[in-house]
Amino acid sequence: MPDLADESEACADAVAPTLSGAVHPRVGIAFSGGLDSSVLLDASVQVLGASRCVAFHVHHGLQAVADDWVAHCAAACATLGVAFIALRVAVPSDGGEGIEAAARQARYRALRAAAAANDIDTMLLGHHADDQAETVLLQLLRGAGLPGLAAMPMMRDDVPTSIDKPLAALRWYRPLLCVTRETLAAYASRRGVRWVDDASNDDNRFTRNALRHDVMPVIAAHFPAYRTTLARVARHAAASQQLMTVLAEDDWAQCRLPDDDGLSLSALRTMSLPRIENLLRHWTRCQGLPAPSAARLAEMVAQTVGKGVVPGQRACIAHAGHCLQIYRGRVHWVAMRPNAPRVLRADSPGKIVMDGLRYAGESRWSPPGWPGCFYFSREGTGDVSHPNGLARVGSAASTDASTDEDMTKAIASDPVARLAWVVPLAALMGRHLAARPRMGGERMRLGARRPQRTLKQLYQGAGVPVWQRDAPLLYVDGQLCFVPYVGGYLPEVVELDGPTVTVWWADTAD
Repeated sequence: MPDLADESEACADAVAPTLSGAVHPRVGIAFSGGLDSSVLLDASVQVLGASRCVAFHVHHGLQAVADDWVAHCAAACATLGVAFIALRVAVPSDGGEGIEAAARQARYRALRAAAAANDIDTMLLGHHADDQAETVLLQLLRGAGLPGLAAMPMMRDDVPTSIDKPLAALRWYRPLLCVTRETLAAYASRRGVRWVDDASNDDNRFTRNALRHDVMPVIAAHFPAYRTTLARVARHAAASQQLMTVLAEDDWAQCRLPDDDGLSLSALRTMSLPRIENLLRHWTRCQGLPAPSAARLAEMVAQTVGKGVVPGQRACIAHAGHCLQIYRGRVHWVAMRPNAPRVLRADSPGKIVMDGLRYAGESRWSPPGWPGCFYFSREGTGDVSHPNGLARVGSAASTDASTDEDMTKAIASDPVARLAWVVPLAALMGRHLAARPRMGGERMRLGARRPQRTLKQLYQGAGVPVWQRDAPLLYVDGQLCFVPYVGGYLPEVVELDGPTVTVWWADTAD
């Protein structure tokens, strides 16, 4: 039986170093009301004082007693004089990853957002040594690689990503990671800390619970120091993963495209298979996506650099709501988009008349059902020396193109830019605008002396990636006049003078 005085002091001693470098006046504590977070909150108050602590309780709504837990946590914080904030989240039941994983993701999102809203840059979590040992074994039994075997780090900084940027910089700390559950109980007994027990922790249908109740006692009987040993495994894995990350960063610098977060396919193909796999895993995580499984990673490799892949061949590999796209030697993760609104051809029986806009000088228009909006700028965005022709927006660079064809070539060589349409304002005022999906057979010209071309030809000429070709087409009084990322033209208004407006489309996935 541990000595209560000596053992319980370990909790405060573990918390103190992690809080010494906190920049902001207050720190956040993830407070579920269980033993570990209750001890963490009490120890944090002893070290910092109640005024510097903010307790966040996440209400998942998954159990009937969840409201009672909120009340318990609120009362505990009132006793300690700690600010208390309850966060309610909706946990999806059909995400495919299991209810535990879905609840964990929802919890971390809520805590991250709450920290940003309350000007907190440090969040404390109550995971302890027994949790760490369980995590290492679970990852080992699942066949995890180095990131999985590294288990839970003592400290982790949220790093901004190109797809899912955190709301603010946030440091996560697990100060009790070297403290055993037995020690936490000793601290609680000495300090009179009360906590709630989650009945679901006794349900062996959950893998972690089965490991905790059925496997760990057997391991402890034969390997009493298993917590220390498994923690050492995690540290070794973490150190090895750091080296792999350094190598991946070096390789990313060699493969990274100069104008975005994509990869150069030709550079990727110069690397050995292990380095390609390491880079793809690292690059995917840096885009804010979960690391791909071994099977998904093998598919990514096979469709990018595998034998039999023809140069110029396109690929689309779905992963976590995104698609790995390859186009013209460039590899990108692209967010999957909702299906375009469904309409019938104009000559179809029972045709659907889509909602549109009677233009009256609006600066933007979001067509119903489309993930983005059209912008109408009278502020000189783009090249206004080409009325009723092409302009460039979205790029800081400029061009000396003197014709629409020259402009098209310039845009194709600059993927950061996009083509817009400069048109006399009078040509749009009072006209009916409609957004329609591409249905096949559409043709358009980009100038008075330019031939009509199919949209496929126009897309290819402007170098528009395949995943951007489902943007809506803009019709003016029933006539196709603007194709996003390509340009526009309205034949009957070439003689109009006066102010111009620059029209372009911005997709929410861009």
